[in-house]
This record gives sequence, C-alpha cells and structure tokens, in this order.
Amino acid sequence: TVELGDGQSFVIAGLTSNAVSWIEVGHGVSIGLSPDQFPPATVPDQRTFELARELANGAQVGAVLVPALASPAVLDTALDHLDFIRLAPGPGMLDGCLPYVEAIRARGKKVFLQLVKTHTYRPDTLVERVRPLVDQGLFGVFVVDTAGCMTPQDVGRYVSLLRDAFEVPIGFHGHNNACLAVTN
Repeated sequence: TVELGDGQSFVIAGLTSNAVSWIEVGHGVSIGLSPDQFPPATVPDQRTFELARELANGAQVGAVLVPALASPAVLDTALDHLDFIRLAPGPGMLDGCLPYVEAIRARGKKVFLQLVKTHTYRPDTLVERVRPLVDQGLFGVFVVDTAGCMTPQDVGRYVSLLRDAFEVPIGFHGHNNACLAVTN
C-alpha cells in the first residue's frame, strides 16, 4: 500500500501483486463531483488516478461516473490516467449517456454501462434502450440489483435478454438488502 498524507491507504499495489487485472478507484459516488453536491474527497480524483496509474503494474484502472453528477468535461483529464469508465446512470437517464460513451471511445478507452436499478426497466424495451450505447462501443453491460430486491429469476431474465441481444460481456452487480446477492 501507499500511505497518503491523511493516513488513508492506497491498495493498488496489493491488488496487482495478487493478479487483480481490473481495478476501479475513487470514493464510490462518482468522479467529477462539485463540492456543492457532496463533500470533497480527502484525496482529489486527479491524484487518485495518478497514483493508481503509477502502481497499476499493467492492470486496467478505471472509475465510476454518474452522468447526472458529472459533466463529460471531467473525462478530459481523467482519461489521461484511466483505462475504463463505468457509467452508472439512474433509471430514465440512458439517453444522456451517449455523449459520455462517445467521448470515452474517442479517447480509445473502454466504457461499461451499469444499469442502476435494473428492476425498474421494462424487459420488453430494455434491449432497444441499450442498443444505441452498445452500437457506440460499450465494452460491457451490468445488470444491477441496486435495491437488493431481485430474485434469481429476475436476474436471469435481464441477463438473458442482454446476452442474447449483444456481443459484449454481461455482468451482474448485486446488493444484499434482501440477502439475495450470493444466490443471484
């Protein structure tokens, strides 16, 4: 680990020494937050990205970006150090992701889509809503049980819909609110 000035530990070196090849860094809300939205992170995004890149030892380094909380301009400097971005739009915000996907892909970086609150998307329209983003070059799509309320049948239905429609990796991100994360 690398000790930062405030005593926080940076664990990139430990992860890469244990063969972890994809590492997401940041405080977990979104990169590019303004201080009026959330209290500023103890370690600024840019410094976190620089340290991660320095220590990555060949691993892919990325961060989460919530389009409703950060403008595409934040990508200008972030992508100097990152290999991927995980876009996490809220329900009803997929259309606003296209400029982010285009900007990330224009820099030759990977972009993932995290379907926050997947359970709120209508299965009969999900594929067509996601298709424009996949067509712009998504690297992968995650079904997300943000509320921890999906059953294995729900997860299976959404994963199957996306897997059958697209030639990109489909992942699952579970929360354990109803003790279903492991089962899912």
